[in-house]
Amino acid sequence: MSTSVNAGTRLARLPVEPFYRRIILLIGIGTFFDGFDIYIANTVLSLMLKTSFST
Repeated sequence: MSTSVNAGTRLARLPVEPFYRRIILLIGIGTFFDGFDIYIANTVLSLMLKTSFST
């Protein structure tokens, strides 16, 4: 006897609690700052190479 479980449907029916909203917010903030850090590092490095401060 096998039972089929549709996890996506069950997850869609669950209420969104403040805990999950906080987790999603923290992941989003972390992703933003990770991308921002890479963007700033790329800009600073290109300026350092252009001014011959670093090789």
